Amino acid sequence: MKHLLIILFAMVSFPLAAQRQAGNPEVMIEEICEAASEIHSLQCKFRQTKNLSLLATEMVSTGRMYYKEGMLRWEYLSPYRYIFIINGESVLLDSPSGSNVIDTKTNKMFGSIANIMMSSLTGNITDTEEFDTLMLEEKEGWIAELTPVKKEMQQFFTKVRLHINPVEKSVEKVELLEKGGDTTLIEMTEIEKNVSVDDSVFEILH
Repeated sequence: MKHLLIILFAMVSFPLAAQRQAGNPEVMIEEICEAASEIHSLQCKFRQTKNLSLLATEMVSTGRMYYKEGMLRWEYLSPYRYIFIINGESVLLDSPSGSNVIDTKTNKMFGSIANIMMSSLTGNITDTEEFDTLMLEEKEGWIAELTPVKKEMQQFFTKVRLHINPVEKSVEKVELLEKGGDTTLIEMTEIEKNVSVDDSVFEILH
């Protein structure tokens, strides 16, 4: 669980520029979700910057992400190698110290985490069972602020913020604001949508 949370909560928040509630949130959400429904595969590089509330230093790591119709591979390449894969109802955690496969049918926490990760990366923000959604606008673009509604997730973080390109209607940054005050920002670059991604990328070996 600790390593999975490190991966998931390697995505959180910095002070935001002046922002206001969106004038037409329903329309914005509809446009974002429509664009998300057209994403069948996705690959990109990412840079993760984590700020610990008790330390005056940043922890920076980089890697690659692959997504394909319900499957996800989140792979850290620097400064260490760590792989997190979601494939159907199975979750793989693979690190130099060993690997572990979790069944989300029997572990609802992992199921919720997997669902939120998928939703955050693709921009599918209509799952009202997992979070409440508030749409905000700032000069740089749109922000979908997701507040977890389930107690299991509330104990780990208070909000997920998706920075969305208002032209492409796609997520470019993901932030999490953790309950303890730590923050992490993930910035995605070289984003390629609907490209060929081989299923072997998401293979989980038991």
